[in-house]
Amino acid sequence: MKKLIVMKHSKYEFERKILNLSHDELIKKYNKERANLNAIMQGHEHQLMVREQVQNFIPNATFCMVDEINDIIVGYDLVIVFGGDNSMTKVSCHVGDIPIIGVNSDPDRSVGHLTRWAIHDEHDVMDFIEMLDFHEYEIEEWQRLEATLDGKLITHATSEYYFGERMRNKMSRHVLIFNGREYEQKCSGIIIATGAGSSGWYRSITGGNIMWKPTYDVAAFVVSEPYNPQRDGCYHGELAPGNEIVLYSLNDDYGIASADSWDEFPFTRGTEARIYPGRPLNVLVPRIKNDTR
Repeated sequence: MKKLIVMKHSKYEFERKILNLSHDELIKKYNKERANLNAIMQGHEHQLMVREQVQNFIPNATFCMVDEINDIIVGYDLVIVFGGDNSMTKVSCHVGDIPIIGVNSDPDRSVGHLTRWAIHDEHDVMDFIEMLDFHEYEIEEWQRLEATLDGKLITHATSEYYFGERMRNKMSRHVLIFNGREYEQKCSGIIIATGAGSSGWYRSITGGNIMWKPTYDVAAFVVSEPYNPQRDGCYHGELAPGNEIVLYSLNDDYGIASADSWDEFPFTRGTEARIYPGRPLNVLVPRIKNDTR
């Protein structure tokens, strides 16, 4: 089984790179901002330790960093992501049908709702990876979303799409068409989430009471902070297989469509968006052995 291992940069590494700063310059910046320097450097050392540990355990795999993944991955039988939820959603946009495993590389600092494993489960996760060559696994199909803008397909979403003004202090406006009815809405944007995304942004908007498994083939939408809500305004609903949401942008500043808070596309006035359940994400999990006693 040909494996691609994708690792995340530490905060320290990432900011040195994007800000183009020396070590001393970045430390000075952190101190000026009153950032928790000890926590940042501890996190950095931890990521380096995990990287070395994984490279020693799976020496024959191909290794790369999350920010190097920008095109569809080909030529591998499995992708293993060591990072957090953001790393998982970033990479999942590029795996196509290739199975994926998510491992939380720093569970002390990251919740990791989308990562089945944590690096603290060292023996469990490493044993599982070792057994993959013996086909001791099953595949879970996680529901994803697809969307078009004026008929052109955009990046699919593992967690959620956001449609609305890019600047959240601007009023978002759109026409929503759902289940044969049409609604003109003013709000702070609309979120369409899968089960994988139901524990994130969607959960914050709905008050944290509604979550469902990533394998459920149902998505849901919620309108954020609707202005002057009406009883029949359709601010929340379920999106079942075979159904779709249609949005027409009335944004008058700079509307966007955002996929998993990674890829961003213009959703300016007059743009038509269609959102619907898409092809699943193939997630590897241990094979459930039947008790033959």
